Amino acid sequence: MDCTLKESEIKDTADRYRIISGLTSDFFYCLAVPPDGPMKITWVDGANQKLTGYTAEEICNSDDWITIIHPQDLSTVKKATQSILGNQQCTFEYRIKAKTGEQHWFQDHAQPIWSDKEKRVTSIIGAIQDITEQKQVEKSLLESEERYRQFFLEDLSGAYISKPDGRLIACNPAFARIFGFSSVQEALETRLASIYHETNSRDEFLKLLRKNKKLINFKSIMRHQDGSRLDIVENTIGIFDDQGKLVEIKGFLVDVTRQAKLEAQLQKARKMETVGTLAGGIAHEFNNLLMTIQGNSSLIQYDLDTADPHFQMLDKIEEAVSRGVKLTQQLLGYAKKGKYEVKSLNLNRLVQKTANTFCRSKNDIAVHFELSEDIPAILADQDQIEQVLLNILANAADAMADRGKLLLKTSNVTHDHIHATLYVPIPGDYIKLAATDSGSGMDELTRDRIFDPFFTTKGMGKGKGLGLASVYGIIKSHGGYIEVESEIERGSTFNIFLPASRKKISETQVSAAEGAAKGGVILIADDENLVLEVGVSFLNKLGYTALIARNGYEAVEIYKKNCDAISLVIMDMIMPHMGGGQAYDNIKKINPNVKVLLSSGYSIDGQAQDILDRGCDGFIQKPFGMGQLAGKINEILNDNT
Repeated sequence: MDCTLKESEIKDTADRYRIISGLTSDFFYCLAVPPDGPMKITWVDGANQKLTGYTAEEICNSDDWITIIHPQDLSTVKKATQSILGNQQCTFEYRIKAKTGEQHWFQDHAQPIWSDKEKRVTSIIGAIQDITEQKQVEKSLLESEERYRQFFLEDLSGAYISKPDGRLIACNPAFARIFGFSSVQEALETRLASIYHETNSRDEFLKLLRKNKKLINFKSIMRHQDGSRLDIVENTIGIFDDQGKLVEIKGFLVDVTRQAKLEAQLQKARKMETVGTLAGGIAHEFNNLLMTIQGNSSLIQYDLDTADPHFQMLDKIEEAVSRGVKLTQQLLGYAKKGKYEVKSLNLNRLVQKTANTFCRSKNDIAVHFELSEDIPAILADQDQIEQVLLNILANAADAMADRGKLLLKTSNVTHDHIHATLYVPIPGDYIKLAATDSGSGMDELTRDRIFDPFFTTKGMGKGKGLGLASVYGIIKSHGGYIEVESEIERGSTFNIFLPASRKKISETQVSAAEGAAKGGVILIADDENLVLEVGVSFLNKLGYTALIARNGYEAVEIYKKNCDAISLVIMDMIMPHMGGGQAYDNIKKINPNVKVLLSSGYSIDGQAQDILDRGCDGFIQKPFGMGQLAGKINEILNDNT
């Protein structure tokens, strides 16, 4: 179809163009194209002024009309002009600057006028449409699409669009990353059913989505590309056609695997704390009972000749009490209430001594030491740390069936080396003890329960399940941390971290003589009548006069009346009406130089340590024998510092 306009036809229709343009918001123009020299606008209708602000006369009489075109669009206009001069119709878009300074987008439909006489285009007639509003809409749409695209691509949650049959139509990089795909393209090539932990889970998901139309905070168990479990929470909406058929699925999902593990660990920690509190209370009461048994046994034995047949029976009673004491020590250790006497210790020396002693009965276990020479001291209770080491060694020996290699290694580390998941380690320097065995190792289920009280993998009657539970509690009570690394048939490593101390390492002191000085008055305060009876009998046997109080309030009143005669106060920590701490403070007000020995079925931790820090003279752990009590009394009363 020939769309070329002849020059003769234009003269007849010029007036028509002017009339039509006057009825529209757009306008028309005519551009003269001389053989040489610049083109010039010969006429433009009045509608031009509405858009550009320039009158027809200003446009037609100006040689610089092209200057109102946006500089960035000049190349577009020039390219279009070349096409028109080649006698081709052309539609193109450009921006102009109106007289008011406003910017308008124009769409120019230009028609060349061919002269047969001159054999060239002699003029151009154009119809201009203002598309500014359309461009603004397009710009807003593009910006909206870009925002959506950025949101989709950069969202930290996994966004996806899929078909009910499991085909992925689109997904963002976060989706690919969550499931371990190397790229979005690899994810798009995978059927969704394959990333569910169980294949029927996908069917259950679709069934619920068809029923509810959308799913909020829906939980699924899915699968990473490496086969590991993923706990997923997603918000999903179904797209349905006119017949109510599900045709598309859009969703956002979040990987909450770590959160789920932390919640499980937190629940476990709370359970352990609750059981620990219960265990501590039981151990405290049990210690009071053992105190009565041991005390009465000691009193009877005190008056017997060693040849008496009952003497050996009493020895067996005390042996049984000693076994009971060890059990309560484990319970108190688990309850994180096991420190009795804290001092600066050389961990290397303690590790070597304990391991060498243990391995004398384990000839087929080869122990290797890699002990750092420059480690500082630790502040700890020696008996409790020895208990930790013995339990770790016993666990390793069991895992190796008493045959294998055990590496004990110490080093200086900081909190950054503690790879905790349940807690945030306190910043600072730590001594790390790593115990690595060549045993059978543990699976994940066993690792997760290894520190649970009464959990054991040993046979009936071969273990109480308190050894590693007490290890956990003791290390925590010392401000430390413990971690386990283990795999089946690859052995186990227990990593223990204890806070480093800059205090000078204490040397082992010779214990105080058990023969306490005779004579004097001692006030003993305890809410357990049986303990009081034993205590009074001990003191009488040792040559002291005993005054008794059954609670803290009585102790203060009795001391107030007899302060000049009383040489020492033996004070239980836990008593009704007024506890040992408050009673100590009130007695201290009466006599700032009073001598006080704290006694408890618990340990030196917490309130007892606070009272010792305030100037109390000593601590004795229940149950104790007459010899232990004599030594403590002698130590305090003979202290001239």
